[in-house]
Amino acid sequence: MVTTNSEGDNSKLWYLDTGCSNHMTGHRDWLLEFDDKFKSKVKFVDNSTISVEGKGEVMVQRKNGNHIFVTDV
Repeated sequence: MVTTNSEGDNSKLWYLDTGCSNHMTGHRDWLLEFDDKFKSKVKFVDNSTISVEGKGEVMVQRKNGNHIFVTDV
């Protein structure tokens, strides 16, 4: 799962992929129970990498209004 980094109405959209290996967001303020001691790197298909600066959980609202928590984001 990953969020968009764009501005405007779509900046709060999530792209869901149940087969993904990492859940990521650039929005630190969306994360609950944030662990800033967790450090890692994410490698992309083009071999580029980014640093992971922590992990937490995020609450996502479904279309039906229910909320779920996604962990290890």
